[in-house]
Amino acid sequence: MKPPPMDTQPESVIALDSFMDIVTNVIGALFFVVIFAALCAFGIQGKILTPILSHSATHGVVFECRGNTVLFPDFDGLLARAQSVWDKAVQQGVTELEPRLNMLRNAGIHNAYYRYTPGSLPPHATMGAFKDLPVKFEPVPKAYGENGLDLQRQDSRFAAKLARLDPDRQHVFLFVQTDSFDIFHVVRRKAIDAGFAVGWEPMQPGEPLQFGDGGVVNIGDHF
Repeated sequence: MKPPPMDTQPESVIALDSFMDIVTNVIGALFFVVIFAALCAFGIQGKILTPILSHSATHGVVFECRGNTVLFPDFDGLLARAQSVWDKAVQQGVTELEPRLNMLRNAGIHNAYYRYTPGSLPPHATMGAFKDLPVKFEPVPKAYGENGLDLQRQDSRFAAKLARLDPDRQHVFLFVQTDSFDIFHVVRRKAIDAGFAVGWEPMQPGEPLQFGDGGVVNIGDHF
């Protein structure tokens, strides 16, 4: 009977193979740890930068990203002017709804970015409070705001507007046209860095904004 073959491989080679197995396993484990940490970090950032749809206790100050610029549409100012027309109709003794609506339509209420008009009412609608009227804001064509270079200046209109706001009482709400996500990211970052919560909603270029079914008491207060 022949003796069993002897293992002629050096013990150092065996030890090296075991060491390489350990190193490979450790590197693989570290690789998955790094991927997991990166995904967690990305997820946390996403939660901070993209608010969940909810009602806010603070008042929304509305901006719009249009034509890759940012502008302040001042819906509150337009509504205040419309309220003045409505109050004037009341003072003049105009008691019917349609004549009051005609006064609003013919008042030419607008600013550099939007035109105000009362929205469509259902047939046989009855008189109610001004705040319950549906409204429609029609965009003024080719009216743009500040671009990315403008926002780099400390004296930009956007920076000046933010400086007059209080993050404890107000938040920033952005209507974002689908051609303006580049400027949207810049504006949102500046608002967050200034301490503001930020909400936003996408919209198509040239799309009018219509509000109804309870009025527009607080545009932008949901985000």
